[in-house]
Formats: sequence, C-alpha cells, structure tokens
Amino acid sequence: MFAPFLVLKDKGDTVNKDDIDWVLFDLGGVLVQLNGLPFKPEWFNDPSQQPILHEWGISEVVRNYETGKASVTEFAQFTLEQFQLKTSIDAFIDEFTRWPGPLFDGSLVMLEQLGSQVNTAIYSNTNGEHWPRLMQEMALADTVKHAFASHLIGLAKPDLAGFKYVLAQLNTVPERVLFLDDNKTNVEAAASLGVQAQQVQGIKQVIECLQQAGFTFNSEVTAS
Repeated sequence: MFAPFLVLKDKGDTVNKDDIDWVLFDLGGVLVQLNGLPFKPEWFNDPSQQPILHEWGISEVVRNYETGKASVTEFAQFTLEQFQLKTSIDAFIDEFTRWPGPLFDGSLVMLEQLGSQVNTAIYSNTNGEHWPRLMQEMALADTVKHAFASHLIGLAKPDLAGFKYVLAQLNTVPERVLFLDDNKTNVEAAASLGVQAQQVQGIKQVIECLQQAGFTFNSEVTAS
C-alpha cells in the first residue's frame, strides 16, 4: 500500500523550510497526471491482458531510451515485440507521446507561489517525446529555476550518479534539498545520499507535505 510522506531519515526528524534551499520535484504522478497506460486495449491479442509496467520500465531498452542511448524507434519496436502489440511503430509512438498529462489542477499556481519562498527544480525520468510537452505545452519551464531530464543528462533515477549530478548542478549539499517523488525506490536512493526525500502522490499530498514543512500558500492553491 502506498505510504504518503515517507521521510527516509533518522527517526523523529522532520522537514523544516528553514533547512531547505531547494525543493526538487518528480513529474509523473506528482505534478503531472499519468492516465492509465500508453497502450490501447485493442492492441493486445487478449484485450484483458495488462502489461507489467514495472518490468517494462526497468528493462535495458527502456532505460537506454530514457537516458538518450536508444532511439524512440528502437524503444517502440522493443515494446511492440515484448507485448506482441497489434499496431504499428508510428501508431504506438503517437499514443505514447500523448500519454502524460494534463497537470494536476493547481500545480502551476503552487510552483509560482513556492518559487517566491525557495528555489525549485525538476528531475524527471523522461524522453524526447514527452519533454517538449512537459516544458512548453504544460508551461513547466517557466515555473522552476532548473529542470533536469534523464534523456538530456544521460542519467536516470534511481541511480545515485543522477542525484549526485543534480546536486552538483544545484551547487548545494543533500541535506538542503527536499525531494518529492511518488516512487519509493527513487525516494530511498535520494535519502541514502542525505537528501530530505519524501514520497508523495498527486498535488494535494505535495501541498500538504510543503505546508507541513512550513511553506505557505493562499486559498487559490489550498482549494485545489
């Protein structure tokens, strides 16, 4: 079962905004909605078949795609073969590209208000198809100081090298960063470096977590 606000630090520790220089956000499941899976039921030989997303997501080809080492065509071909999908590569890429979004209601306003209180950044496992939509179409590029995409930096969560790279770019120490992600493995990895990492799911839990740390928002955000 999902456990919100999982603080992976010493027992009794709490997060306080005065100890935070950066709030680092994941995107999917945190600020951005992920609607189901990027597969149409009619693509399966058995329409009731459900792909195992976790195994798919940690496969070598998918990881290579998310770190810029494999093309979208290679990624799509692998996916079609793994799940024996009855569709074309182009049709899958089109469906996959439209998969993430929209933003959870209130995400942009929350980021704007938070940005007046602390530095904000994004670190996402993503790809060349989703990133332009996230940054431009959903206007996230204008709401944070830094945005790190796995396919552009060649590193992905939960690898510690990725977190170390982001921390170096932010020019800060782990203890001064609050990292919010919906994936427990990513949270545990960040926490192992000393980051104040918490597991949250959706914008409401994000806001509650930030309020618990002492950040404030007006009714436009809290009513989201």
